[in-house]
Amino acid sequence: MIGKRFKDIAKKHLSTVGTINPSSRFLVDRVVSYIRGKNIVEWGAGNGCVTRGILDYLYENHPDDGHLTAFELLNEFIPFLEDLKRVRNGSRLTVVNDDAAKLEAYVSDCDCLVSGLPLAIIRRKSKDKYEALLEQASRVPLFIQFQYNFISRNRYRKYFSDVRLRPEFRNFPPAYIYVCSNNSRAAPEIR
Repeated sequence: MIGKRFKDIAKKHLSTVGTINPSSRFLVDRVVSYIRGKNIVEWGAGNGCVTRGILDYLYENHPDDGHLTAFELLNEFIPFLEDLKRVRNGSRLTVVNDDAAKLEAYVSDCDCLVSGLPLAIIRRKSKDKYEALLEQASRVPLFIQFQYNFISRNRYRKYFSDVRLRPEFRNFPPAYIYVCSNNSRAAPEIR
């Protein structure tokens, strides 16, 4: 049921969502394996597939003080995230129904930024917004972007000194995970 509801919302807002399929457990597990730190921000939380994985990471690795701030612009996805918050001890999750570009208005301390935003689509629509998002991301110790094309590596190098790429072909559509940092010691080993 959640998958069908996701597809209905995604079809209606494809340029905002970027795919009509929710993230697979393979993609979620791979993305979460790269996370470091206890103050995590997620851009484009959608229906909460990756959000759940991040919360699991926080409960396991930072049981006393980890926190996730999940940004989601589409009102239709907010009930999924609010349900997740209710089920998973709401004090660890803050849901922000606002534009990811407003990150700094909501978050003052971020160790890792995980993004499922369709940056390639955003870039085509507004180069200024794309550059503003990556400029914000470059100020965070670790930026993890998953998307469905691999043409962005050189573009990310404009903002990050260390850009690593890992495909996840078991996701449909296949996804590409960019792990970016301006400090190679902050970046996890890519496997």
